[in-house]
Amino acid sequence: MTERRLLTLVGDPNRVSTWSGTPYFFLQAARRQGLLDGGIALDPAALRIHRAVWNAFTLVRTGSAGGFQYSRPFLNRLFAQSLLPREGTIKFITHFPLLPPVPWGPRWKVIHYIDATLKQNFEEYGAGKRIARGVREDALEREREAYHGAEHVVCMNRWAAESVIGYYDVPRERCHVIVPGANLNEHSLSQVRSMPAPPIDSSPLRLGFIGKDWRRKGLPLLLDVATTLVRRGISTEVVAIGPSPRDVPAHPLLRPLGFIDKHGSMERFARIVHSFHFGFLLSSVEASGMSTLECLGLGVPVIASNVGGLPDSVPEHLGFLFEPNANGADIADLVQEYVQKPEHYAALRKRVEARAPEFSWDKTVIRLAALLQHSRC
Repeated sequence: MTERRLLTLVGDPNRVSTWSGTPYFFLQAARRQGLLDGGIALDPAALRIHRAVWNAFTLVRTGSAGGFQYSRPFLNRLFAQSLLPREGTIKFITHFPLLPPVPWGPRWKVIHYIDATLKQNFEEYGAGKRIARGVREDALEREREAYHGAEHVVCMNRWAAESVIGYYDVPRERCHVIVPGANLNEHSLSQVRSMPAPPIDSSPLRLGFIGKDWRRKGLPLLLDVATTLVRRGISTEVVAIGPSPRDVPAHPLLRPLGFIDKHGSMERFARIVHSFHFGFLLSSVEASGMSTLECLGLGVPVIASNVGGLPDSVPEHLGFLFEPNANGADIADLVQEYVQKPEHYAALRKRVEARAPEFSWDKTVIRLAALLQHSRC
């Protein structure tokens, strides 16, 4: 009997614009290596009318509107869009804890590969603030059922794994951590990786930022770092990829480049990131540091906050972690030290460049496939 292996989440994993490209690059690598046969294209926008009706009804009933994306009606209608084979076993790898919706079909097998649990999204990210308590509790109970019924719960970081084990009571031996790969097209990076690294004493010093949610990801703090360095006589600029230039604050040291389409402009994206002296992700909360992985995959050392799942995407000796209460001067001290000792920066950059190929989705898929193969022994 045949087995189909499919990737699912809220959205279309075949589109590079979905979830910052994470499902897309994972799917491409998994298909190349035979781990997945394809991805299920789901369109939540097709349920706009249902969302409006549900929100209105929920507001009247509970006094709170919101949470439709976690509700049974939404998930059942959304998953009904999938064109699943009628025969054979289906093995799902899912990026969203509530997909496929429970109860599952008799021939379905499920493996979760998540960056955060719903409890973490509701509490740490604040997504649960405008959702009625009953809606949250129902979603969390279905999530618990899904984890316990799955073949594996694989987390992208230890932060999520501890939530799965501690709050959802999943046995530790059934919960695993496999850090994701960088959302980069490996086949177009060889030329960029062969380019010489920018010396730390070149002008201006480039501090890199990648991400749309610029407030949560710490762009204001990064601008404080840049301002401090300029006051100390170090010419500095902050190069930001992701947020629209219209949305970010006007600042003389900020060069906002806006969104760069990785599907059509991967080489441009890679060249810009490669030109960073450091990549920054000074988030207040963060599940997985995709931008830090992208920087490391292009040979750029990183500086990030010691929060959430970020420590797993900043390997020792390739970057630096600062506690959430660090200020711009604290971080500027570290950067200035490397500016004053360019030979130390050159050595750091060479270490990162030597390990850059490790941060690929192909390597991640190999680790995931080995886990799944071992579990069948």
